[in-house]
Amino acid sequence: MSEQIILSVEHLRQSFAIGREHLEVIRDINLEVRHGERVAIVGASGQGKSTLMHLMGGLERPSGGGGADSWAGGLQTGRVGAQPLT
Repeated sequence: MSEQIILSVEHLRQSFAIGREHLEVIRDINLEVRHGERVAIVGASGQGKSTLMHLMGGLERPSGGGGADSWAGGLQTGRVGAQPLT
């Protein structure tokens, strides 16, 4: 039996405007974390690790994609998407 999904990210994107330039730091990230799994996010400095964590934790709103959903006990407990929450 597979464990329940506690975090789901679909086609997540994040970009920033720097002057006239457009910097895409997160491109089309897909991720599922199941109860009991351990996940490590690794990479060089400046590669978007903290930005990804902020997006998944709801501290920042993604600029595109399906957003991040959190789950507990099989029920959706949160959603952070590119669209404003209503």
